Amino acid sequence: VQTICQEFPIFLSTVIAMLQDSDVSLVGIAVDTIGVLGSTYTGRLVLQGTHNNGNDLVKMMGRIMQFSESPIRVRCIEALCSLFRHIDGCPESAEIAHLWFLALHDQPMRTIVNIASQPFEDLHTVGLKLLSSVASNMWGLHQIHTCPGLLEYCLDRSTESTKAGRELKYELVTTMVDTENALETLGMPVMLQLKRYVQDGPFYTTAQSTIAMESN
Repeated sequence: VQTICQEFPIFLSTVIAMLQDSDVSLVGIAVDTIGVLGSTYTGRLVLQGTHNNGNDLVKMMGRIMQFSESPIRVRCIEALCSLFRHIDGCPESAEIAHLWFLALHDQPMRTIVNIASQPFEDLHTVGLKLLSSVASNMWGLHQIHTCPGLLEYCLDRSTESTKAGRELKYELVTTMVDTENALETLGMPVMLQLKRYVQDGPFYTTAQSTIAMESN
């Protein structure tokens, strides 16, 4: 896809036009294509070099993420996961991802948290995936750390009632622990809580804790 975009600029222009089409099937194809492009460093450079440095494109995806029908919202958020996910050894790609994150919405982190807090399982789970993608970056950890109540949400197991939800919340916390400079960004008290969460595993419950204490 990257080669096609570089050799045939009209292709990417077509994708951008499809993103704004009233036909939801075309919008779905467009967000899927952008997601594939945004999953690599070269693809991010291609997107960043078009349509007002990619910011307007991400703003459009932000509107789709919030206001379209649920299936398209989910596909759009999946694509955003690819755009924000950290790529090892490419600090420039992290900078691009950070610019796009800031262009997503006036309050991008709060918007993502609202999606992750939805009672609808499809939106809730993909929202957790998006939080994990953001958390894989140093800038993302800073955003999480400074968003009121978000660290508490990440550590709250009671928000998850399904196997998939518990596994995704565990993946989120594990990602936070493993992200570069996590200790410096979050501080030791928070890191200890996150590591304890990881140590206890994805399916730990307060009942297990009570049983363990009674056994002792």
